[in-house]
Amino acid sequence: MKKIIALLICLLLITLPISGLASGDEQKRPRLIIESGTVAPEAASGGEDIELTVVIKNIGKADARYLSVKAYSESEFFTLASDLNGEFVQRLSSGKTREFTFSFRVSPRSVSGEYLLHVEAAYEDGSGVGYSCDAVFRAAIVQPVEIRMDPIDLPAFVQSGSSFTRLISVYNPSCAPAYNVHAALNVDGLVCASVFFPELAPGAQEVKELNVFVITLSGGYGPTGGELVLTYEDESGEVKTVTTPVSCTITEPEKISDEDGERIAQEQKKQQTLSKWWISVLAAVAVIAILCSVIVVGKLARLAKMK
Repeated sequence: MKKIIALLICLLLITLPISGLASGDEQKRPRLIIESGTVAPEAASGGEDIELTVVIKNIGKADARYLSVKAYSESEFFTLASDLNGEFVQRLSSGKTREFTFSFRVSPRSVSGEYLLHVEAAYEDGSGVGYSCDAVFRAAIVQPVEIRMDPIDLPAFVQSGSSFTRLISVYNPSCAPAYNVHAALNVDGLVCASVFFPELAPGAQEVKELNVFVITLSGGYGPTGGELVLTYEDESGEVKTVTTPVSCTITEPEKISDEDGERIAQEQKKQQTLSKWWISVLAAVAVIAILCSVIVVGKLARLAKMK
């Protein structure tokens, strides 16, 4: 038992210096952090450049050697503007900082939204042991939104009291979504509700039917004109408007002549007579059916008594 205890004490005395040495080595190694980073401008449009600037600090107790820093984006909308995909520094002393700047070109066909830019740093200590650190930053792309509308033509002549329909086709050729898209006619003598598209994504197209009711002009009948008005909002809530001129002529309702009126009255009278005749036929058929039922029931009753 004493030998076992002595052996354990020896092992403990041997391992203590090794642990202390390892702890000391750990404290003396370089340790890099990405202390800060800025993206400028905060929001860019297609075709512009974005600069990502990061500050790397060595908070360890030893110098870092062979520091390699690179930046990239997983999105296809960002491309490094420089030929090299990173920067190299021979040494970064303990307690020192170093600034690195990377320039990204934003694709002209990029879609509005927020994207991630990655920064990775790799370095070694004096013994050649490798280490790394990384960080992620957000970059915004804001593209202008533009909604277009297929042209429409009103009927050349529309009769007061009538109605007609037209297809409204809108599409978004831009790289940003549009919201609260409304289209309606603003024409004297024509009344309609607006067609509504809650959202129109980049590259999307929508078609809806516009129902129009024809009334009278403030001055009676005749030529009239106005606009087909299209309104929509961008991501910031700014309202934009597109107008298309339209025109037509409102005519007076057709008057019924005396001859046409008499002909219509005769047709109505014939229809009423025909309806009464059919009612009489149906009533006769019903009476016959009832009599037949009574006769059949009577025969069945007599046959039952005879049995």
